[in-house]
Amino acid sequence: MAEFTWIADVADGVLKNHALSSKIREAAIAGTKFLQFADTEPGYGRQKGDSITVQRIKNIAEPTSAKIGERDRIPIDTYAQSSVTITVSEYGRGVEYTHKSQLLNNYDEENKIQRKLRQQLQLVLDTACAVAFKTAKITYAPTSLSGGTFETSGTPTVTALQNLSVSHVKVIRDYMADTIHCPGWRGTESFMCLASTKALRGIKNDQHRVALAA
Repeated sequence: MAEFTWIADVADGVLKNHALSSKIREAAIAGTKFLQFADTEPGYGRQKGDSITVQRIKNIAEPTSAKIGERDRIPIDTYAQSSVTITVSEYGRGVEYTHKSQLLNNYDEENKIQRKLRQQLQLVLDTACAVAFKTAKITYAPTSLSGGTFETSGTPTVTALQNLSVSHVKVIRDYMADTIHCPGWRGTESFMCLASTKALRGIKNDQHRVALAA
């Protein structure tokens, strides 16, 4: 932090009031939305190493018919699993200030700095979660007033031609339930949506807006 310096704003005399307001204003920060939907991995914590391997069991294909005769051998299906390794990273930032500035300021400088550092950490973690969310392989681009294109490469190749509408949300909901069998939020039958302000504006302005619980 730079040292205190005093300069004259006029040649001589005092032409302004140097009284300070008793209320200290703080700059607003962006809303954090992603972090609340991220969970810690169960069983992982202190003294557990610098990485964790997450095991994923793949589905066994459904047969055309599982019926067998009385003397038939039970057919054997293939079983597979995969894994992904998450490496732990350490986060840290600091703010430098002098003891003199702490003594001369008319507010608790340490308290304000700690508050701003906590807000910074909140933004950093939320951004990290948002980046992880955006690595999903399934994307959807609205190309008409009621339809669009799904892609499973993680990189959209089709340009969105329409703003998001209630019809598009219904299409996405049906795809999640019927095609990829996505489980509901926290064991329920409901899905959660994180959307930008502009995307939500398209839904709110939709003249056919209805409850999306179904």
